[in-house]
Amino acid sequence: MGGQHWWEGSCANTYVDDCHIIGKTKEGFHHIKTELQRHFKLRDLGPTNWFLGVDIKRNRSTRTITLSQRQYIIDTLRDFGMEDCTPVKTPIVPGLHLEKPGSPLSAEEIEFMKCDKPYLRALANSLG
Repeated sequence: MGGQHWWEGSCANTYVDDCHIIGKTKEGFHHIKTELQRHFKLRDLGPTNWFLGVDIKRNRSTRTITLSQRQYIIDTLRDFGMEDCTPVKTPIVPGLHLEKPGSPLSAEEIEFMKCDKPYLRALANSLG
């Protein structure tokens, strides 16, 4: 391993009773799994395909992982009555850098931001 330790590039993500082990090397992956098995009863369900609402697709031949929240987007659009909205490929200019000076400054701009808007409710829901 050329001076690399087994834990470099490895981690175990846990949420309630789901534990997902990620390792840069097979040795690191198996070491974490073995250590966890020494302390806990584990059931190996194979490679992770879904975790916390994220769909996970692996392509081992190209060594890529694709993450998607498609179902979350569909559910959110339905929750806000926007299933039939017109999709766009890029809803914001790529590379756009937002800064504080872009925030509302005038009383009129601030009042406009207080209005009941679906995207504000969606943002509030996503925060808590």
